[in-house]
Amino acid sequence: MLTFLKENIMFFSFLGMFVAIYITLSIYSCGLEGNLKVEEAKRTALRNELQDELDRQANFNDVAENLKVAQQDSKDLANSRKAELSALRTILSKEGILADADRKSSQDVNSDLQRFIRLYREKLTQKGIKVKGSTFGDSSLGFPAEGDGKQESFGFAKYDGQWPSFEVSEAREIYKQKQIILRLLDLLIQAKGSNAAQPLELLSVKRELVGEEDSKRRDRDTLATESLGDSLVEQPGKIQTYAFRIELVARTTTLRQFITLLEPPFIVSDVEVHRAQSATNEFAPSDGLFPPEEEVTTSIPIIVDVDSRFVVTIEYLIGVQADPTQFLKTYYSQKDEEGNLKPPPQTTADFLSKHVFNMEAEAFGEILDSIYKKEE
Repeated sequence: MLTFLKENIMFFSFLGMFVAIYITLSIYSCGLEGNLKVEEAKRTALRNELQDELDRQANFNDVAENLKVAQQDSKDLANSRKAELSALRTILSKEGILADADRKSSQDVNSDLQRFIRLYREKLTQKGIKVKGSTFGDSSLGFPAEGDGKQESFGFAKYDGQWPSFEVSEAREIYKQKQIILRLLDLLIQAKGSNAAQPLELLSVKRELVGEEDSKRRDRDTLATESLGDSLVEQPGKIQTYAFRIELVARTTTLRQFITLLEPPFIVSDVEVHRAQSATNEFAPSDGLFPPEEEVTTSIPIIVDVDSRFVVTIEYLIGVQADPTQFLKTYYSQKDEEGNLKPPPQTTADFLSKHVFNMEAEAFGEILDSIYKKEE
């Protein structure tokens, strides 16, 4: 036996070595099997993540085409906005009743306002429109002597016969309101016409306050715009209007004609209708102003009491402008190397201030400074 082992020692040595290698490889392969399962699970998870990412990016396969569409939409929107502003500015220049306001001094406005109040008290009465304080139907067209609040002052009762110390700029705004009310009264006369069968009584004219001095004292002619809510067209920083409210007793035909005449820049914001409190016989024409009743050929309605009390809120378009702050933040939002927003070039800024936003260069420069100020 020993002789056999000695003669075959090399064989058994290799056999033992191969057995050891086999056992070692068996143990190692068992460990690899566990690792293989882990790696397979990772591969499956990665495959799922890849598919999810591909699905997510599928919506952006047409990014270049979508960008072109977005750029065209932006261009069309800018052209539409430009056309809108142009149309609104055309409307603003249509009437021309405010063109001379910038040439008026405070005393000019006072004199013009006093003449307007007295002239239109008589003019409305002569045209068959009853106003507060008039002796309607009397050929003398008399009014109470003092401005004691018993006369119609067309929104300017507190300045009837008196005039505080106004800044020129505020006085000019009051002049603008006077011009607008004058135009409204002329349109009311036109709507009334010469038909004596269409009675009309002007109950009141209210206007919004326009400045510091004007706001110190509210009276019956003050229109509180804050109570009107969303019924007004005016939008701060975009659309500027002056609001007025006219209250009158009339028939629907007259109101319809009046509203039809209110073309832009006038905007009818609201109309309230109430049953008139008084009978219509107060409007019956008398000698001196109208032909005798038997000469009136217009047919008398079957229902005599057809008058209503109308409250009409009217705005007059004063100015329109885009919001420069929002525009600059949207279209000039690139940053420089230091991380600060880059303002538009000076030539572009000058063009925007003058032709787009209609602002003074100094005021537009302050907006640029507030947006593009650099951190110290």
